[in-house]
Amino acid sequence: IVITRKVILIIECKNLYGNITVNNQGDFTRTIQFGKRYHKEGIYSPITQNQRHLDMIKEKRRNTKGLLTKAIFEHYFDDTYKSVVVLANPKTIIDMKYAPKDIKSKIVKVDGLNSYIKRLNDESRNENMSDKQMKELADFFLQSSIPNTTDYTAKYQLEVNEEKTVTVKEEPIQNTYFDSIENSPVYKALKDYRYKQSVKEKIKPYFIFNNAQLEEIIKTNPQTLEELKSIKGFGDAKCLKYGKDILMILEDY
Repeated sequence: IVITRKVILIIECKNLYGNITVNNQGDFTRTIQFGKRYHKEGIYSPITQNQRHLDMIKEKRRNTKGLLTKAIFEHYFDDTYKSVVVLANPKTIIDMKYAPKDIKSKIVKVDGLNSYIKRLNDESRNENMSDKQMKELADFFLQSSIPNTTDYTAKYQLEVNEEKTVTVKEEPIQNTYFDSIENSPVYKALKDYRYKQSVKEKIKPYFIFNNAQLEEIIKTNPQTLEELKSIKGFGDAKCLKYGKDILMILEDY
């Protein structure tokens, strides 16, 4: 959250990789080149994700208003609170040629963020907030921030122990398309899948599989669930839950 004199920015920062295309429906698609092959996949819209943040903030702030000021607040909310998606990866290429104007206006590369904020302030018709008003608003957001104290380790203690104790012997990987496992598209695809699943299930990514297991998946390249089970940490339950998705990703590469 960035509080300026005239507008309040809700910034969703994304370290996206690959070539990103936004179509005329506002859908996001990523294309990754692997040698002479191209892999295309849909990705979650960061615009939609940030809209949820705006909705939550609107609800929190609305509850602090009286009946009259609540109506005024709701009327001018979109003029004051601005959603912006910042692309942090300088190598990201994004094609918004056919994207709706409303989406184009909410996406900016990291090196253009300062000028973007300045332009929003210059174009805003809102009155300047005082230092006192800005601080009161900042204090409200800080006080509303509640840390998540849920202890997930009790349920996943076995995986946590494995994460701390497992060691993998590093071996050079020979491949004409990438210089290391971490730089390979399949590594990034598996890591992206792990992240999305962790968000969906509200758990830590390494509960699904840790980095050592991720590398082992790529090195062994299992073709069946039985072969996947040979990797330490992948029992029947985990293979049943994630196995088919992992095998499909491997098949793509």
